[in-house]
Amino acid sequence: MISSIFMGTPSPAVPALEATARISEVRLVVTMPDRPRGRSGTPQPSPVKEAGLELGLPVEQPANQKELLHVLSAVAPVDVGVVVAFGMILRPETLGIPKRGFVNVHFSLLPRWRGAAPVERAVLAGDSSSGVTLMVMEGGLDTGAVISSREIPVGPEDTSAMLLDKLTTRGASLVETDLERYVDGSLIPIPQDPEKATYAHKIEADEARISPEAGAESVLRRVRGFNPRPGAFAFHGEKRFKIWAARPAGGAKLDPGELAVEADALLLGVGDGVIELLEVQSEGSRRMDGGD
Repeated sequence: MISSIFMGTPSPAVPALEATARISEVRLVVTMPDRPRGRSGTPQPSPVKEAGLELGLPVEQPANQKELLHVLSAVAPVDVGVVVAFGMILRPETLGIPKRGFVNVHFSLLPRWRGAAPVERAVLAGDSSSGVTLMVMEGGLDTGAVISSREIPVGPEDTSAMLLDKLTTRGASLVETDLERYVDGSLIPIPQDPEKATYAHKIEADEARISPEAGAESVLRRVRGFNPRPGAFAFHGEKRFKIWAARPAGGAKLDPGELAVEADALLLGVGDGVIELLEVQSEGSRRMDGGD
């Protein structure tokens, strides 16, 4: 059995951790320090820390590059490292610690959507398919050679949350089937074509504002793409409200930005038609059905 280090922090990294533990001896789980969460502001462990402890694995939480290098060096020699949404850049001296380096589970079909927000950008762009890639980590941003990948369709109603949930499962499957083959040399990584690369820039909160003058397809992509974070929003008077779910609608003719109620449905006029707001959240209130 190969030996490994696993590095990750949020819940989408947990399935890959569990897969890594099934096919290797995980010498160390590395995750970010506990962060305040909830109204109490009490520091809480990351989902990866909780999962690692439940699996009976040693867990470290370095706060900076120096501490990271120290905790990784302490478990060397080790065959390979697996990284999924860890939260800290890995420097060259860190990447060289495992014998076969580090591999990353990236939630896109590289070289499309390198960068911080590949799932959201795929939905916002209207991509008909997405996928997950197991890649060799190097100094560049998601530029390493592709070990393996798996493509899936993006459904017309898929939100970013729904798509990410599908991709986490596929990513864990790639780790389970292909990590050991990469380590023993039977699976040869293929370099990416840099001319085909696109970049998934970090999501900025202002991007989530809906313009009623935009077309229905553009508005609906924003609603799906910014769910769950930061949530597509618009203003009704001076009050902000979020739109969590919507769909095309016929019937009423409304001006862009005009709201109407028809047969218990909340309708919004947009640049080229009308959409129905299925789930909304007024500022300071809970989520509710548009009809309510």
